[in-house]
Amino acid sequence: METKHITTIKIIIILIPAIITLFLINMNFLFDQEFNYHYNVGNKDSEFLNPSERISQIKFEGETNYKELMGALVYFPINIPPNAEKIKVEIKFKDNFPEGGRLFLGAKSGEGWDYTADKIFEKNSQDQNKWIVKEINYDLKLQNLDLDTRDNFFVIRTPHLGQEEYKNYTIPIDYINITIYKPGLL
Repeated sequence: METKHITTIKIIIILIPAIITLFLINMNFLFDQEFNYHYNVGNKDSEFLNPSERISQIKFEGETNYKELMGALVYFPINIPPNAEKIKVEIKFKDNFPEGGRLFLGAKSGEGWDYTADKIFEKNSQDQNKWIVKEINYDLKLQNLDLDTRDNFFVIRTPHLGQEEYKNYTIPIDYINITIYKPGLL
């Protein structure tokens, strides 16, 4: 006949994996989840924008450290969890655009280099050299985005930087925040 101590130990050994399993199910499936990623573009360890030849070295302006976009197309990857429904992207950049200059953010929408083209800024005033924060929301189900890709899921497009007359222009970027919403079962 077993002692009470041995029986208690057996119960605890059975309960621990059961509790861990219930916790993992609860965290991954039952409740809504929000994943937040903050990319300080000017951080010395920040290498998520690519290709690197289209990004400047770190620059400083007062308390702000940033890098500059030097090419018309710059990409960045994100990790999208299964069953995610919405993504919000917030980007802080400096208005260093020529008159009529535009900034687009695009998400991967198909094979190859197929991206959406969502205009988030167009220069139409003389207010230059101010930091601006813009955000855009994506509904992954409605917009039929390519969720199978992990590399280069987003593109920042500044068409004027691809033109010879603007080859000396750059667009300073301070940070990119990404929030991913994943609904739960409850």
